[in-house]
Amino acid sequence: MEELLKIKRNYAGAFFELGYSELYMCNKVAAIDAFGKAKKDKTYRKSSKHYEAVTQKSIFKSYGNIWRSYKNKKNSYKTQCDTTNSS
Repeated sequence: MEELLKIKRNYAGAFFELGYSELYMCNKVAAIDAFGKAKKDKTYRKSSKHYEAVTQKSIFKSYGNIWRSYKNKKNSYKTQCDTTNSS
């Protein structure tokens, strides 16, 4: 997908697929960025807005859980992506 973006810099389909793959590799910030760029095309706007909102909610939820763990002095500061990637 990144090769497609080198050929055509504003191809919304490539940005949408890039955002989707970044989301499932737990690169949430990169996913939000890619979905934001894909929203510019009317074909991908609805799906991009949905995935961008879901990703933002999961980021805030993760940080909320980290903060509650810190306040309760628990030692589990890992998010879901941290636990699934550390094999």
